[in-house]
Amino acid sequence: MDTSLNIASDESKIFLGDDKIIEEYSSISKELEKISQKSRDFLRKSVIKNDRIDNSLLEKFQFQAHGLAWFETYIISLRETLNWFKTLCEQNKQSEIDKNIIQFAFSEYLTQLGQGIMMSQSEIIRPDFLGLDKSDFSFLESTETNKLLQNGLSENVKMKIVDSLDNGFFPNLGLNDDTLDMIQDQFKKFTDEEIIPLANEWHLKDALIPDEILKKMAELGVFSIAIPENYGGLGMGKVAMCVVTEELSRGFLAAGSLGTRAEIAGELIRLGGTEEQKKKYLPKIADGSILTTAVFT
Repeated sequence: MDTSLNIASDESKIFLGDDKIIEEYSSISKELEKISQKSRDFLRKSVIKNDRIDNSLLEKFQFQAHGLAWFETYIISLRETLNWFKTLCEQNKQSEIDKNIIQFAFSEYLTQLGQGIMMSQSEIIRPDFLGLDKSDFSFLESTETNKLLQNGLSENVKMKIVDSLDNGFFPNLGLNDDTLDMIQDQFKKFTDEEIIPLANEWHLKDALIPDEILKKMAELGVFSIAIPENYGGLGMGKVAMCVVTEELSRGFLAAGSLGTRAEIAGELIRLGGTEEQKKKYLPKIADGSILTTAVFT
């Protein structure tokens, strides 16, 4: 849901220092925690019976339960975005694109939290479905916060983000891990050299990613990165997998999804499979000899 259409960008060009941004968004985050607690308490009262979740009540209030998941995801995302920006500032690694991203993220998500989140084409979860009312979002109406919202949703901020990306300036992920930084650099190089030059041709021809590219991806560990070492994987965990997926997806979404499919299938087998199934399938997924897929019904 793009909520920026009602914002007049000429009126929203305000400039804040990094410390002021952190101060303002920290204050907003505290208000969001109150909203989170109130909405969770509301749903808890709706679905709890005899001190446990009642399946029939959960079925009755499934829309609210689904909506709460969206609300919580937005609130947690903003909290962690703020933590990311704080860390960059503490290390003096923040840049203009990082500053613009946090402003856009807070403005867009706050507006949706207050007005309604589009969960699908036909489902919008609005605050009143979670026991919230206008007074819970009164902090958004203060002059200072309203200016922040307008600035974050302005064409000025959005175009600065686009211009930065167009000129090769990307946000700092703030990984704070030498190994993850090395993985990111390695897959950035691979994506720039092997994926991006051919991605548009694959797309236009509706072609499969060539086997030689898949072989190189397997050799780099795309399919094994999150599979445990005792089953032939690298055992580097989900953060490493996300770093790899983001870099590959930057070049071609289908390339990134290949790695996540392997991770999802591997996780399902690892958690729910027999030992025989784990020994049979996980090493083959890890070395790329089995390419997994996802089927939804």
